[in-house]
Amino acid sequence: MSEEELEQLTKIDPKVIQTMLLFKTYKELKKLRILEEQKRAEGVVEPFPNPIIITEQGKVLRPPGGKPWISMDMVNDGPDSCWALVNIGKSIDAHEILNGETYGVDMKTPLIEDIYLYCKRGETASLRIVGVR
Repeated sequence: MSEEELEQLTKIDPKVIQTMLLFKTYKELKKLRILEEQKRAEGVVEPFPNPIIITEQGKVLRPPGGKPWISMDMVNDGPDSCWALVNIGKSIDAHEILNGETYGVDMKTPLIEDIYLYCKRGETASLRIVGVR
């Protein structure tokens, strides 16, 4: 800080500086409150309406309500295994969901934006998917 800037600060009434700091603190706290509210669960359970048939072509699914899920469960009713990649742009490894297996993901905050599902060549799987936001 230069001496000129320091001199200007000493000329400002301390009550004005205090008010400015309080307002800045208020704005930051408001941002934090909004972020915290976005993390809070809404208590909405969103099942996909019908079993989803997965083939080697694969499918990208997004939560039907348009808002990210906090958690989800997928039940593979077969006849074959399929692979799931949660949050395509962020994840690297797909998880194999065996026939008859339930695969659950819980992020604790609304972070599940999409799921990429696919089967190996010549295989198919029927999935029931339920998400929570």
